[in-house]
Amino acid sequence: MNDLLVSAELPVVTWAGDGDLGEGEALLATLDACRLESWGARSIRGFEIFRYAEASSILRSRDFASPFGKLSENSGLTPEDGWIYHHMGSTLANVQGPAHVKLKSIFLEFFGPRAIGRWRSHVRDIVRSRVKTSAKDGTLDLARDVCLVLPAYLFCRLIARPDEDAAFLAHTSDEILTIFDQDPKNRDRIIKAGNRLKTYTENLIAERTLNRGDDLISYLIGKREEGALSHDELVNNVAMLLEASVDNTGNQFALTMHHLLSVPERWQHIKDNPGLIKKAIDESIRITPKVTTINRIATIDTVVNGVSIPAGSWISVSILGAQRDTTGLPEAAHYDLDRVSERPHLVFGGGVYMCLGMLLSLLELEEGIATLAEEFPDLALIAPLEQTFTARNITVQSLKVKI
Repeated sequence: MNDLLVSAELPVVTWAGDGDLGEGEALLATLDACRLESWGARSIRGFEIFRYAEASSILRSRDFASPFGKLSENSGLTPEDGWIYHHMGSTLANVQGPAHVKLKSIFLEFFGPRAIGRWRSHVRDIVRSRVKTSAKDGTLDLARDVCLVLPAYLFCRLIARPDEDAAFLAHTSDEILTIFDQDPKNRDRIIKAGNRLKTYTENLIAERTLNRGDDLISYLIGKREEGALSHDELVNNVAMLLEASVDNTGNQFALTMHHLLSVPERWQHIKDNPGLIKKAIDESIRITPKVTTINRIATIDTVVNGVSIPAGSWISVSILGAQRDTTGLPEAAHYDLDRVSERPHLVFGGGVYMCLGMLLSLLELEEGIATLAEEFPDLALIAPLEQTFTARNITVQSLKVKI
């Protein structure tokens, strides 16, 4: 690789972890300054990516893989910790090559565009019911009572389980997904949640093997019996779906509703023009993505923009920074329902690692917002949004409204 530029020609930043970038407005200022200087930088942990073109290229490239094994190690997990350690590296989200292609083709039959339409009425029913049962004295916490719990309730319907399981799924997902914080202090809670999830998954598969239905688990059991899935693949990937089904969509729902309700004229615009709901979601995902950084690992020696990236390099793609890149998108930091742009957002990844649940997530957001606009048009904020806004993610704690 002597004929290539070396990575030292990129600027060097001093931070060692996401916490060093600051939070909220300070974080945005840091990313703006870095993006203005260069498309990327070197840091102690590897490479930092700030601009849209390079971020999109890396997320779509087969030269970079999802780093779930490394996330486990950074969270203090070891092979001696049993199932959860091995599980994180053996699902659709992490396997490569023919194994990835096989698993994705199986799941796309259930999560593809033609298959997910059946869940639209379920989303509307859940949102309607949650608002009506949670409201007290004409107010409710839209985030806690509706947005954040919608995905768990919907997933209970996908797997034909009662609504009572939703709280377990949401809590277990929250615990396991602290792995993305890459903090060893979360090790014990990840292991305990993983053990609970494994037991739940195995019991669910055993019960459904004896009592088939028209649901996701029955469909996957059928694939196992056809020989398309091994039993371990079935357990690992059902567990993956259960743990990944909740957090991101629920928070993005709350963030989008805050964008709309914080400007009453904007909420009125949506009610008058429901065809703009998809644009409202796109703008929310672009400006305030729930996942603000996506990590990758270079699988081979490769090159980005003339800079050599050695195999094994850790890549931190700032989704938050890249989606605010003004190259080809003027006023990118401004929320605009009338914006005309063909630039896809990056939060669902790209290429072979495009998020399997993207279409279902977008359906939940679209139908959820439509239900609120049609059936609860007088929604209005009564308190500021409560959130944590970091270089790793944006997490909503509360969004109080009157109905």
